[in-house]
Amino acid sequence: HGYEFSNGPPFETLPLDAPYPGNEVLRSGHPVYIGTVEEYQRRFPASWPLVSHLKREAWAYLPLIVEGRATGLWMVSYTHPVRFTPDERAILSTIARMLGRALSVALTRESERALSAGLRKTMLPRNIPPVPGMSMTGRYVPTGGSLQVGGDWYDLLELPGGRFGLIIGDVQGHDIESATTMAQLRIALRAYAAEGHSPSAVLSRASRFLSGLVQQNPQTEVTEPRFATCLYAEIDPDSGTFDFARAGHLNPAIRLVDGTLLSHPVEGGLPLGLSLNGTEYPSTRLVLEPGQTLLVCTDGLLETGGHDLET
Repeated sequence: HGYEFSNGPPFETLPLDAPYPGNEVLRSGHPVYIGTVEEYQRRFPASWPLVSHLKREAWAYLPLIVEGRATGLWMVSYTHPVRFTPDERAILSTIARMLGRALSVALTRESERALSAGLRKTMLPRNIPPVPGMSMTGRYVPTGGSLQVGGDWYDLLELPGGRFGLIIGDVQGHDIESATTMAQLRIALRAYAAEGHSPSAVLSRASRFLSGLVQQNPQTEVTEPRFATCLYAEIDPDSGTFDFARAGHLNPAIRLVDGTLLSHPVEGGLPLGLSLNGTEYPSTRLVLEPGQTLLVCTDGLLETGGHDLET
């Protein structure tokens, strides 16, 4: 505050070993107070030409300390001489600590956003294969929070015999661990589906996989087993049939040609990972007629914006 942008570059380009009071603060971690022009000229004669035209007469340079390390610098300047009494120094130090914490939080959130974007890019399908006779689209919309990633995922993959597999699921939690668990489960589901197993068998195998995944990590900080909801459909584009198996997930919804919206009940079993002995997942067939639209989603869509299942 108080400086034009054009005043900034001379200071931003100074090397850290230059005889500038801000550099001394960054190197030592201790504040520097300069109460008069004469004091500045005496202590830092080499950098005085950089600041003389700014018409200031006193300066306070304070480090922004985060976890014991100077991560930045706060400079306060005055248009009059200042004595910098102990009380004034205490106030400036308090503000510097607050600024340091705020800067740390901002940088952490920026890092988390970058991590979220990278995780989403690697975990979601790079492209959706074309399905003959059908238009397919998918979206992943973060619902808030600094770390905008969790256990939600979807997949569309080609299967033997001209069929396609549609997968959507949600691993419990909204953190890095749920995202990494999801990545492993997603790979397992793709493998079981590619082997040509029926939807019921794909989910049964995936449930045992997830149960074993938790059991094989006794050092994990998770206090309860991870579980996941999942909806898997094998698509036959020639006949328009969807053979569904459901593990605790939301039912699909259908928009009929006349605009009527319906929730299509699909028989199901427990969420994946809740039983080491395996769970049966009965199969339900749905025939999609020309002009109809099918929607599958995770419950994150319902938990935001005040929505419920009907809306």
